Amino acid sequence: IQQTPTFPNNIPTEFIEGMYRDEQNQMVILIDIESLIQPEEWMAKDTQTTETELYSPLQRP
Repeated sequence: IQQTPTFPNNIPTEFIEGMYRDEQNQMVILIDIESLIQPEEWMAKDTQTTETELYSPLQRP
């Protein structure tokens, strides 16, 4: 993990849930990651069940 991560500066504001400065005066942006993931990127967790649970690729076991 990077100390100060970088990412594209073109994240739509609809995905930003909040912003604040931390104790080191670094800008912290809270982003709704699950909303950024396209539905086709979600995968079935267990195909044997009658009710399929979906999970994000970020939540893979």
